[in-house]
Amino acid sequence: MALVLAATAGKNVLDQLLVDPALPPQFRSPAPDPVDWLRLAGWAAVALAAVVGLRRVAAIVAWAGVAGWLALVGPGATDQPGYVVDTLSQFALAVVAAGALTVAAPPRQAVRVLGARRLAALVAGPVAAVGLLELNRVTSPLFGGGAVSYQSFYGLSARSEPVMDLYLAGLAAAGLAVCVPVMRLPPAVRRRIVVLLAPVAALALVIDTALAGWATSTVHMGHAIPLVGAQWAMLVLVPPVTFLAGVLLVRRHEETRRMVALGRAVDRERPAG
Repeated sequence: MALVLAATAGKNVLDQLLVDPALPPQFRSPAPDPVDWLRLAGWAAVALAAVVGLRRVAAIVAWAGVAGWLALVGPGATDQPGYVVDTLSQFALAVVAAGALTVAAPPRQAVRVLGARRLAALVAGPVAAVGLLELNRVTSPLFGGGAVSYQSFYGLSARSEPVMDLYLAGLAAAGLAVCVPVMRLPPAVRRRIVVLLAPVAALALVIDTALAGWATSTVHMGHAIPLVGAQWAMLVLVPPVTFLAGVLLVRRHEETRRMVALGRAVDRERPAG
């Protein structure tokens, strides 16, 4: 999770460094400020500390990142709701990462748990994804005022369908590089990872579907449209409700498996006849 957040922060920095020359100066992104670099360094430090087994250090830095979002981004909920909503999934992932690192667990190095190859794949996946997204952006038909005939898919753009397919294949490979090592973890660990990530996925789905009309209206109106109370309640409640539901399902599943195993053990010990 910290790797994903570090990769996201790195992409944000690259977006500001690699400026579209076709844009007028007043529409170009400013250069990365100290907060952008601090965010990148902070989540990279969290990932590194977690990898080497320094969970307490990683948790402290992760909670500092959560507090930074609340202090710097949170106040914009009234006058910049679009930016707040756009970064809300990252904030949820940061809370999940900080919470997971805070839970008591034996200090173990990631390389001993995953192995060097799987750990390298986990790191390479997000880095490769960021590289592909930036390559797509700077080679986009729209970058530099190129031709307007292009293929588009969820923010990706290319001059032809085969090129788009290559980008999608590369991103799929980056995703597999992360998913395959996780799938080889013990089932109990995999279930807990799903429970941790489910609130973030649910929040992203709500933003992408339930707030799609609001986001489109905000872009076309040219000014911020405040969210109503019901929309804020949905954004606030969906992650914890999803998390609690996942915890209950995992507990019920594991308790059922434990009872079944106990019953089988009793049957084996019972004398025949």
